[in-house]
Amino acid sequence: MSIGYCRDNFDVNKNAIIENKKKDYWVLDMFDGETYSGNFPQYIKYMDDTDLFSVGDIVGVKIDLDNGIIEYFKNGKNLGVAFNEGPMKFRKGKVYPFVQLYRCKVSVYQQNNPIKV
Repeated sequence: MSIGYCRDNFDVNKNAIIENKKKDYWVLDMFDGETYSGNFPQYIKYMDDTDLFSVGDIVGVKIDLDNGIIEYFKNGKNLGVAFNEGPMKFRKGKVYPFVQLYRCKVSVYQQNNPIKV
């Protein structure tokens, strides 16, 4: 499962990480604790292997549109800044919450309700 944000140029019919390179998205892969963005060609290790998500954990994500920051939470604990894109990145268009479930091949993309910038 991946959770994060994307823009409307993101193709929900493709794998978020592999097939959407150079698109605007910012996600955390819950399986391995790595963050991915269309702006970077490789992953960044965000979570320690001993602190990965498991069944029953509650996941949270916060986007600071003014400062261009995305943070994740596990069971209410802030895991720190995952993406720091700078204050202008999220002001250039609509940003949508994004969740992708891998094994059931379903993506949730709420394009009709963008986060207002």
